[in-house]
Amino acid sequence: MVSSPSLSPAQLWAQQSSAPSDTPSAAEVIGGAAKGGALPVLIDALPADDTRPAQTQFDLAAQVVFLEALATTGSVRSASRKARSSHQSVYRARRACEAFRRAWDAALLAAREAAV
Repeated sequence: MVSSPSLSPAQLWAQQSSAPSDTPSAAEVIGGAAKGGALPVLIDALPADDTRPAQTQFDLAAQVVFLEALATTGSVRSASRKARSSHQSVYRARRACEAFRRAWDAALLAAREAAV
């Protein structure tokens, strides 16, 4: 499809977009802000709150799953996936808690012994 060089990128995108939108465009928001009509529509279009627990929660149950998987695999990333947590979160917990750090080291020793 050859487009006219006089169209802006926003106009090209609007021309190619096939999904109808119930939310007003930026121009409508700016123009409607003086009238006070567009902002409530945008606020109503926001997604609902997520009811899942925060992804950064690395509670005791997740720590147990992680340590058991780490003792089996020896891989931090693999064990963190099994615990349904990010590897950044497990490393953060390691830095924050001495007891978890000792358990981590013991799990790595168990994994090394199982590999031999």
